[in-house]
Amino acid sequence: MKNLKQYIEEKLVVNKNYRKLITPNSREELRNIVIERQEDIHGDDPVDFNDIDINNIDNLEHLFYKTKYTNIDVSMWDTSHVESMEFLFGRCDNLKYVDISDWNVEKCSQFNGMFYNCGKLTRLDLSKWNMSSATDLRTMFFYCTDLESVGDISNWDIRKVQLIHTMFCMCENIEDLGNLKNWKFGNVVNGYELFQGCKNLKHIGDISSWDISYNCATIGHMFYNCENLTDVGDLTKWKINPITDKEDMFKNSGLKFKISPTNKIVKI
Repeated sequence: MKNLKQYIEEKLVVNKNYRKLITPNSREELRNIVIERQEDIHGDDPVDFNDIDINNIDNLEHLFYKTKYTNIDVSMWDTSHVESMEFLFGRCDNLKYVDISDWNVEKCSQFNGMFYNCGKLTRLDLSKWNMSSATDLRTMFFYCTDLESVGDISNWDIRKVQLIHTMFCMCENIEDLGNLKNWKFGNVVNGYELFQGCKNLKHIGDISSWDISYNCATIGHMFYNCENLTDVGDLTKWKINPITDKEDMFKNSGLKFKISPTNKIVKI
């Protein structure tokens, strides 16, 4: 039976910069380290995880889920091989700071609930992310009520995305998401509550050219309570399946559209 010293020595490797790294072999091993390091929390001081090599792990689902961290440093992680980040930071109620601006997410398809209910998180910069493999963005920022910015995400390639509902739901302090006119909606089947409750949102650009899929089941409540959003282009140009749910799509928003008795978007 291995003693503790042997175990630790096997988990340490030396890279070209002579920095010792811990190399977990599974998501479960990595999750155990994350749980244990909560003992290192001291106020808002960052807890450093950059001594961990995650090259053996392609699934980061629920890794920090419901942990107590306020400041997480994973800025140097190589995520180029990761395929799922589902609920990665979900329900991190105390999280205020995390810099993942340089992460390579080009192979990741699952972002469902990645920052779900991170109510104290204020800023992210995801502007450089390559989202070309993404298929699931639902609830990604759901109830991030203090979130002010995610950076300019106008260049995100979402053409493979199928689920995008409640992505920004109740992001009450976001004002500007960039110009989203080039987002491709052709494969989206659910856009429900996409921006619902974004009461300070003022700019998403002219989205009149969004190619809403004929197979999209619902875009209901999409702009519900977006009271400061007044211009998104002429949405009467959207070619939408007549049976697609549009219930309360513009209710309490600043947009001058309504749903007609024939279930079409018309100008007020």
